[in-house]
Amino acid sequence: MTGFSSSGGGSIKLINRQVVAGVSSVDFTDGIIDTAYKNFIFEGHDIVTSSDNVSLLFKLSSDGGATFLSSHFYKTRSDREDGAGGADGGAASAGQILMNIVGEGLGTTAGNSGEFTLELKNPSNPVYFKSCHWSGTHWRAAHMVRNQGSGGVGTGAEINAVSFLLTAGLVSGEFSIYGVL
Repeated sequence: MTGFSSSGGGSIKLINRQVVAGVSSVDFTDGIIDTAYKNFIFEGHDIVTSSDNVSLLFKLSSDGGATFLSSHFYKTRSDREDGAGGADGGAASAGQILMNIVGEGLGTTAGNSGEFTLELKNPSNPVYFKSCHWSGTHWRAAHMVRNQGSGGVGTGAEINAVSFLLTAGLVSGEFSIYGVL
């Protein structure tokens, strides 16, 4: 992890890294997210998809990934591409938060690969709202698309698993989780 300073103010430790090829989702479960760290940072690099023009999203779980939360997700999003415009998002849907532009999504070739950084704030706290923010870029149709936003989930349950997936198709790339003390 380079060039990123956590707003949590503590030390950062790599917990898990997954290099995947052609999978339906990338899951961080089985005790990876626990009370040992206050915040978690996820990174994705060299993300390529099996379907063209798809978007990356994530889901949260409070039972170790056996099921994923299906309601009370909220997001705001500010997407910009080459300063040419963008979109602001409202409520998230179907128990997931969309991280990039639909219609200007990730592509099938290395030339259309993407990357992101997502920080999940205090997921073990029993407070009702868990927040997150993200930023990322990907290449699409010979131009760079920048994505950034924030969101969260309204639940008093401890969040202990995260799944990254696409709106369609399979994903390849490198995904990492870091704990922040």
